[in-house]
Amino acid sequence: MKNKNYFFSKIGIALTAACCLAGHTPIAHALTLESRKATVEAVTDENPENQVVEVVSLKDFQSKNPDLYETYLYTGEAVVAYVDRSVQPAVYYLVDAEGGVQFKDEWGVLGETTYAVGDRLTRFTVGVTAAFGANTIYPFAPDAQVVSQGNVVQPVEATIAQIKASPATYYSRLVSVPDVTLSVPEGTTQFTEGMPQPTFTDAEGQTGKMRVLKGTDLIGTDIPTTPLTLVGLMTSKAVTSGPILAPRGAGDLQISAVAEPSIEVDIASFPEARGRVGEKVEIGTVHVKAVAMPQEVSIVPSGAVEGIFTTNVTTLPKGTYEKDITIYYEAKAIGKHKGNLFFMVGEDPYAKISISGMAIDPKNPPAVQVNPQTLEPFAVKVGESVQQTVKVTPVGMPDYVKVSITPGQGFTTNTTMLMTQGEQNLTVTFRPKAVGEYAATITIQNEFVEPIEIHLTGTAIDEPVAPEVEGDALPLSTDNPQLLLNETFDVGEHNKPLKMEGWKNLAQTGTRAWWGYTFPDYETENRGEKVAKVTAYDSKATEELPCEMLLVTPPLNYKESASKLFTFRVMGNNLTDNMTDKLELCYIYLDGDQMMVEPLNEVLMPTMKDLNDEWQEFHVDLANQNIEDVFFMGFRFKSMRGSSHSAVYYVDDVTYGRTDVPLISTSQLTVDMPGNKENAVVQSAPIEVEGSNLNEPIKLALGGANKDKFELSAQLLEPTGGVFNVRFSGKMGNYEAYVKLSSRGAADKYIFLFASVTQGVESLVIDADAHLTVTDLSGRHVRTLTGAALDKALDNLPSGTYIVTVSTEKGTSSVKMAK
Repeated sequence: MKNKNYFFSKIGIALTAACCLAGHTPIAHALTLESRKATVEAVTDENPENQVVEVVSLKDFQSKNPDLYETYLYTGEAVVAYVDRSVQPAVYYLVDAEGGVQFKDEWGVLGETTYAVGDRLTRFTVGVTAAFGANTIYPFAPDAQVVSQGNVVQPVEATIAQIKASPATYYSRLVSVPDVTLSVPEGTTQFTEGMPQPTFTDAEGQTGKMRVLKGTDLIGTDIPTTPLTLVGLMTSKAVTSGPILAPRGAGDLQISAVAEPSIEVDIASFPEARGRVGEKVEIGTVHVKAVAMPQEVSIVPSGAVEGIFTTNVTTLPKGTYEKDITIYYEAKAIGKHKGNLFFMVGEDPYAKISISGMAIDPKNPPAVQVNPQTLEPFAVKVGESVQQTVKVTPVGMPDYVKVSITPGQGFTTNTTMLMTQGEQNLTVTFRPKAVGEYAATITIQNEFVEPIEIHLTGTAIDEPVAPEVEGDALPLSTDNPQLLLNETFDVGEHNKPLKMEGWKNLAQTGTRAWWGYTFPDYETENRGEKVAKVTAYDSKATEELPCEMLLVTPPLNYKESASKLFTFRVMGNNLTDNMTDKLELCYIYLDGDQMMVEPLNEVLMPTMKDLNDEWQEFHVDLANQNIEDVFFMGFRFKSMRGSSHSAVYYVDDVTYGRTDVPLISTSQLTVDMPGNKENAVVQSAPIEVEGSNLNEPIKLALGGANKDKFELSAQLLEPTGGVFNVRFSGKMGNYEAYVKLSSRGAADKYIFLFASVTQGVESLVIDADAHLTVTDLSGRHVRTLTGAALDKALDNLPSGTYIVTVSTEKGTSSVKMAK
C-alpha cells in the first residue's frame, strides 16, 4: 500500500488510503470517534464493495484479501492474550471464541493508547495485511472499546496431529498440547533468548517446535525433562515440520504430575448370570483403565467352586492403557455361585468386581412336587385357628422356592420360602377375625417353574371380641368456643395416643388414633420437638385393614375472633410418589348432633418423595367464607393399616385467631431470564425479601426439575429480610425451577424461575425482504415467513427446538432456537 495520509482533528480522525496500483480506483474512508466508539459516518466510493465491512469473529480476518484494501469494523469481543513488546511496533495477540489474530500498530495511530493482557476489546476499525502466508491486522484509530479487564484466556486443547490437520483452526490462538517432552541440544539446561527452538514430542511421536519469546520470565529457567502440558500461541500457519507454539511465560509449561499406579473398572458388579451345567456363558465385558502400573497385572477369579469363572485374558501389561476384558461363567453343578474378579499386582489387589451366576442341569430339570394339590374347606370359630399341611418337594432347583398368599385375610403360612431340595412341610393356618366366608390362593413358584396354585376357602362361624379402640369418643361439644388457639402438642406422650383438653382424637375406622411424638437427639433440626404423629404402619399386622384417624381442634369462635386465619405446619416421612395414604385438612361443624366433615381440597399436603423430611407451613384464611359461628378444624388421615404402608405425618404449631402471624413477602413472584447464550452465566436483578414477626432466619432453597441449572447468592437471610440474586447457566432449551423461602411460623413463599437459551441469534441480520424458513430437528418443514423479525419466527408454535434459516440477497444463515 502506498501514499497513506492521516489527518487528525478534534472531532475525529479521517483516513484517506489511496492505492496507486495500476487500474485500481482510489478509496476514501471517513470515521468519526465519539467516546471511543467508532461508527461509520460516511463512505464515498464509486464501488460499493469498498464500504466498511463488519467482522464478528477474528478467524474471518484470515479469509480477507489484503489487496482489496478494505476497512473492517470488528464487532465481536476479543481478549488480549499476550503483548510482545520485544519488537516494535508491539504485537498484540488477540483471541476470541472462534479464532485469533496478530494486531500491529504499523502506522503509529495508537499514540499513547496501549492495551494490557486480559483486556476485552470490541468495535475497532482495522485494515488487513499479509506476511509469511498469514494475515495480520493494523488499526486505523485508537478506537477499541475496553469492555472489561483482567480476563483469562482459556487455551484450546489439541494434539499435534489435530493441529497439523487443520492449522487455520488454531493459528494465533492459545493452544494446549498435553503429555509432551522437550528436547534440546546436549548441554543446554536453561532457556535463553535466541536459543535454537526446542522440539516437543507428544505420546504419538508427533513433533513441533517451541518458540522462546524474548523478555518473558521463561528466560533463565531450567528446561523440564519430565512430561508436561505445553501452552502457547501458535505463531505460524506453516506446519510442515510441526506447529510452532510460543509460551507466554514459565506458567505455560505445566509439569505433569507423576501418576500414582491405579486401576479403574467401569462396573463394580454384574447382574447374576444364568447358565446350564457344563455350558460356558458370557457374564459381560468390563472396561479397565490402568495408569502407571509398575509391572504385569494378574487377573484372578475367585469363588467357592474353582474354575467356574474365567476371563478371555489372564494378565495385563505394565504401563498406562485401557482394555476390555470379557468374563465367563461355566457351572459344574446346580446352584447359585458367587465370586470376585481381582486385578492383582504381586500380592496387592488394585481392583475388584463382584460376579455371580445361577445354573440348572438340563439332565435333571427343575420341578416342584406338591401333595395334596387341593385342601378341604376350613371352618373355625372367630378368634380360634385351624391348620392343614401340604408336602412340597423341590427337585433340581438352583434357588429357593417362593410361597405367597393372596389376598391373605384370614389365612397365613408358616414360611414364604422353601429350600432348594427335599420334602418340606407347608403349614396353612386359618385364623379369622370376623364372621364370614373367606377365600385365598397360595402360589408356589420361582423363575424356573410354572406357578402352582392351591385354592383355599374358609368359614368363620361366630362374632369376635371387639378390640380396644384408641383415643376419644364422640360427640363433639360447642361449649366454650375459643377466640384464640395456639397448640404446640407439648403434653403428648411419645408414641402414645394423644389426650389433650378440648381436642378430640378419633379412630373413625379401625382402632388406631393420632399419637404424641418427641423427636430423638439424632434429629438435629427437630431434637426434642413434641408434635402430633399419625401412621398406618403396624409391624404386627398379619393383614391390611382400612383405617381412618381424625384429630379435631377444640370449638373455635368464628363470629367474634379478631382474625380468621388458621395456621399449622406439617412434615412427611417415608413419602413415595403416587402413594395412596392421604392426609387432609377438614372443616367440621355440627348439624344437630351429627358431625359434618368437609375436606379442604385446596390445601395440598405433601405427598411426593422429594418433600420427605421438609416442614411445610400452611396459612388458611377463612375470612368471608360460609363458616358456622362455632366450628372445628380437623386433620384426617386415611390408609390401610399394615406393614406395607410406612408413611408418617407430623403436625405442629396449630393456631387460629392470631393477629401477629409471621409473614414473608417478596418484591416479585417470578424471575424470567429468556434468550441467553449457551453456557453464559446470567444473573437476575436483586430480589427483595421482607420478614414480619419472624423469630428465625429465612431459609432459601432451590427446587424443581431444573434446579441444578440455577444458583442462589444466599441460603439464609435475617428474620427481617434481605436481598438475593439468582444466577443461571445452561445449554440450548427451556428451564424451570423455584425458590422456596421458609421460616418457622410463616407460610412458605415460592418464587418461580424461568430461563431459556437461544444460540447464535444475535449474529443474524434480518432484511425487510428476508425469507425465514422454520424446520424441526428432524428436518420437517414447519412454516415460511417473509420480512418477519427473528424473535417472531416461533410465535404460536409448540415448545421445542427449531432450525430457522434466513435467506437474503447476501446469502443464507441458519440458527438453532428454543421456545
